[in-house]
Amino acid sequence: MRVIDLFSGLGGFSEGFLERGHDVIRIDNDLRFKEIPNTIICDILDLTPEDLIDYLWDKPDIVLGSPPCNCFSRMTIRYYWENSKPKNEKARFVVELVKHTQRLIDALNPEYYIIENPIGMMIHVLGKPQVLTWWAAWYSEKDEGINLDNPPLKETYLWGRLPLLKWPMKPTRYARIGRKEKNRQKGVQGIKDSAISSKIPYRFSVALAKACENGNYQTTLGG
Repeated sequence: MRVIDLFSGLGGFSEGFLERGHDVIRIDNDLRFKEIPNTIICDILDLTPEDLIDYLWDKPDIVLGSPPCNCFSRMTIRYYWENSKPKNEKARFVVELVKHTQRLIDALNPEYYIIENPIGMMIHVLGKPQVLTWWAAWYSEKDEGINLDNPPLKETYLWGRLPLLKWPMKPTRYARIGRKEKNRQKGVQGIKDSAISSKIPYRFSVALAKACENGNYQTTLGG
């Protein structure tokens, strides 16, 4: 399968696809990630559907998207949103990034597409998500920089045309600890490297790749 990974960062979203032999092109505008395999550094707002087809020599089967979450996070609502509307230029810019991503996807009409973002204000751009999942349920020893004894819960929404996948339940230990402790543990604020805190868990990427290979669609809400 041919895979486009937008806002790819460290490449976690598409890592499972690449390992399993699929053709992957990663796109990000941050020069920090220029050495990540298969990464093209460019401004996503400048991309056209034809550009993406040219990069893969054909139409992509799968488009992955992980837009910047800093303006959508529940932790930053007061800085960027007012009455469900972006209230400053930075917020309006990232909203346009998401809208442009959706326009690219609509034009390409891939077999599958998945856009992820933590629970927050993205619902006011993309509408109701198809799935709620928890990165804490997906982290493994492959995820460098994550404390597996105390992984961030990171409640995450998924939008798109999703493959059929068995979504794990919310980790049970979060149901046993108190509210104050839960609030402290579930975020990623303790991870100093933003690239690591935003990287998609390895096990999720592999499960997603396998599910796309199986060729079935998610027909009921998950999470």
